[in-house]
Amino acid sequence: MTPVPQPRSFRPLLVGAYTLGAFFFTLFLLGVLAEAKPGSEEDLVTLVVSQALGYAVMAFVALRLHGADAPLRDFVALTAPRPVHVVVGLVSGAGLYPLLSKLDDLVAHRMPASQEEREAMGRILATDTVAQKVVLAACLLVVLPMAVELFYRGVLFSVAEPSGAQRAFMAVVSASVASSLLYSSSLRALPSIFGFAVLAASLRAVSGSVVPAVLAHLAFFGVPLVPALLLRDYEERYSWPMAAVGAAVAVAVWFVGFALRRSAPAPEPLETI
Repeated sequence: MTPVPQPRSFRPLLVGAYTLGAFFFTLFLLGVLAEAKPGSEEDLVTLVVSQALGYAVMAFVALRLHGADAPLRDFVALTAPRPVHVVVGLVSGAGLYPLLSKLDDLVAHRMPASQEEREAMGRILATDTVAQKVVLAACLLVVLPMAVELFYRGVLFSVAEPSGAQRAFMAVVSASVASSLLYSSSLRALPSIFGFAVLAASLRAVSGSVVPAVLAHLAFFGVPLVPALLLRDYEERYSWPMAAVGAAVAVAVWFVGFALRRSAPAPEPLETI
């Protein structure tokens, strides 16, 4: 299929269109599954797989319209990053979590979740058995990071990039934040949603690869999730000094990656793709 030419100024708008397309396709899948199996709307696997399929369908459409002549690995930016950007992704993702979590708590204090919301979230994230813990880890630390980052920081960044790096960055950050708010239907996690979106998009822009963003996503959500899965009665507690130190380390490491973005050879394509 011949790619459809789009004006450069129009490219960022396509990011929003693909985001809405993925969201509504996910809602359609969830509606179908809920009719076939009542209660599936509170099943973690169903929610994550439906969201991943929504991203996959829109990514395929974007690939056919805008990247038919480009190698798949280039269009989704699935290239081998420089070692420094691997470290930057992991450290910045983990280091930024405590501060953004504290900011989330401030917002949640002003807009507390209802009893029904807490009960529903408890059912979705239930980890009473080892099998449930494995499924939770696989969904939130493997499937979702890959799906989200390949879609936003991979495909959609490539769609918007011809309009310029700054426009692509702003479009992808805005789309991923809006998407997260649509899925969660709550502003309580807005600080972490926005903060991580900026981090992930900047990692993609600096490294030229989606891999550091995937690793940052894994590290960011791994900080609260791994201890919760391994330790009984784990309660997340971060002091403001601890959060500030973590954020300072994350920012410092990010600037190292930014400074080295052009001082090394360009990344090579991954051989497995």
